[in-house]
Amino acid sequence: MKDFIKRRLHKLGYELRNLKAYKTNYKIVEKGLLVNVDEGIVDEIFEFFETWAPFYSSDIRSELQINGALRADFLERRKTQLDLIANKNRSAYAKLLDSMLKNELMSGLPSGFDFNENLIGADTPMEADYMLSCFKNMTGMSPSVLTDGDFGDLWGLDTGEEIIELYSPYYGVNTFNISNLISYFSKSNGCYIDLGSGLGNDAIKVEKMSSMPIRSILIDLPLNLTTAYAYVAMNTGKKCTLVKTKDDFGLLNEQDFDESHFVFVPTSLIEEFCRLNIDVDVLYNHGSFSEMDYDTIEFYLTQLLNGKVKSLFEINSNSSIENTGGHIEIPSSRFPIPKNYKLVKRNPSLQRFFGHRYLESLYIKN
Repeated sequence: MKDFIKRRLHKLGYELRNLKAYKTNYKIVEKGLLVNVDEGIVDEIFEFFETWAPFYSSDIRSELQINGALRADFLERRKTQLDLIANKNRSAYAKLLDSMLKNELMSGLPSGFDFNENLIGADTPMEADYMLSCFKNMTGMSPSVLTDGDFGDLWGLDTGEEIIELYSPYYGVNTFNISNLISYFSKSNGCYIDLGSGLGNDAIKVEKMSSMPIRSILIDLPLNLTTAYAYVAMNTGKKCTLVKTKDDFGLLNEQDFDESHFVFVPTSLIEEFCRLNIDVDVLYNHGSFSEMDYDTIEFYLTQLLNGKVKSLFEINSNSSIENTGGHIEIPSSRFPIPKNYKLVKRNPSLQRFFGHRYLESLYIKN
């Protein structure tokens, strides 16, 4: 009877699992420590928005425009953020940043779980528990390496030693792989690009897991990029540069550096950035190609995979399904990868606990 039910469910597109095999071992807690953002960081963010509007201007090239479902999603989810920027309310914006992990600044970012007061004290979701087990088994590292810092009003999984964000173990597996790729390609200092960098937590982990100074270049849309700038700057204390114009690219011409640093680049400057022709060990993209149409994917890959980038590590959907706002995803196996980059591995992403829509693909330059 059990086998019959399994077969019937499988035909209907479902899967039967024994949930006892995924028993949770941890609780969700909150740190209870509110750290105030530095005034200078807020000033930098508002200076950035003096140069770039949250949705750019209408004369920017079509591949870089923020329109349609994506724009509508921002307008719906980031009402407070947009209002404070429009009214130049720096003090209220600072408070929004202080508690970013619990408010709308996380909306639309790949955090996995949105904050809800009712979660505090509850068991961790099976998926989070499973991913922590996988992280420890795959990397051999302590969960302490998954902590970004106290800024943002931290809450998450209580390991007994640290509080980590619920999806940190998943990010930790990906950043472990990225740091190993960097160490393979570079011996003295490394450089990687995170395209669609979200909160910036991947970049923090890559730097922590690396044994050499790392230049992390985070590229994203204005509303997310500025949030990541505050998050990374406050949690690492390392040099962070929020690029406003091409004149700010000067530091990227220095190929030899002794200390890790983070550079935040708006997508509007992608062409100017690519003209620098700097050596990059890894171009990383997680999920944002799945949010783009084919022409936009091709634009970014053509710009960035210009021969100076040694590898592409991307994690995206490989299914033509309808996403937010009626967007039909382009399967990752159809991405227009330049011919001088060779696929060396592809496997299901750890993130997909109950399915394998997202795949990891690694391409190496010939």
